[in-house]
This record gives sequence, C-alpha cells and structure tokens, in this order.
Amino acid sequence: MIQYFINDLKKTISYLPICMLSGIVFFIIGYILIWALRKTNKNTHRNIGLADFPKPGHRPFYIGIFGLFLAYILQLVLLSREMGTVEGIDLTIFGTLHDLQSPRLILYYIENIILFVPLTFLYGLAFPEISATAIPLSFLFSVGIECVQLALKCGYFQVDDIIANTIGAVIGFLFFRMIRSIHRMR
Repeated sequence: MIQYFINDLKKTISYLPICMLSGIVFFIIGYILIWALRKTNKNTHRNIGLADFPKPGHRPFYIGIFGLFLAYILQLVLLSREMGTVEGIDLTIFGTLHDLQSPRLILYYIENIILFVPLTFLYGLAFPEISATAIPLSFLFSVGIECVQLALKCGYFQVDDIIANTIGAVIGFLFFRMIRSIHRMR
C-alpha cells in the first residue's frame, strides 16, 4: 500500500509547475481585486467582522494558493488523463470498497478524501466571509468533475468519488473552523 502511495505521489508532483503558474495568476488577480476593493472603500476589510484570522492583508496570497490548488485538482483529475479512453457510471454507494482485501482500492478511496481536505481549508482562508458555502460548493465541484470526466470519457462517474470528496471537504472545513476558533481565543 505504501508503494502505491509513493507512486501516486511521484505522478502528482509532476503537475506542480503548471499549478504554480496558475497560482501566480490567481495571486495577481486576487491582489488586483483586493486593491480595487480597498480603493473604493478603505474600511472594507474591517467591516467583515473577522477576528484577524485570516489576516485581511494576506487575502491575495490565500486566493493565489486556493487557485493553485484548484489548478492542481483539475490537472490531476481531468487534464492528466487521455480523453476518450474510459467511460462508465458506477452509482453503487461504497462500490469502490467492495474488495477490502485490495490495498489499491482502499488507497484510492483515501486519496479521494485527502484530495478535498485542503480545498475547503484554503477556500475558508481565501473567502472567510462566505466560508460556510465551502462544503456545498465542494460537493458541486466534485459532481462537476465527475460529469466532465463522463462527458470527456476520461474517467468513470462514481458516486464513491463524490462521497469521498465531500468527506474530505467536511474534514477540511472543520479543520479551518478549529484553527479559526483557536486563533480567536487568543
């Protein structure tokens, strides 16, 4: 199981250069948006009622990192796959885990959970005033990924992927809320 994980990790590391470029683009866009907001209302960042976490001045950086991670996910689940090679629909709940003796299938499910943990955490940092929308948007993003994979024939539409991604989104959101609560208690 460890060897499968290492092999998957090596593959995903190869996507970092394009994701870094995307993150830089999102950082620039975020910086311009925040600059424009502050220019129109100098107190905008103080009116959202957040206790310093995340720090309003760091928002362009968080938007950049969030964009980088979105690019990474899209590269991993769509762009790294050959179009027109795989198609199918699996609506069986926990169908991926049908063979608990297969370390590869268990790791596949765990990787799908882990994939969305940073997504909602970073979303909370980038957009703290609407962080409560992180889980529903992650669910919709996951459904969208599955639909695009089906349409482009570059992956199976699997209910398990949506469930695992949503579990990861909930974990990431809870982690964001926990860090935010700890920070507010100081």
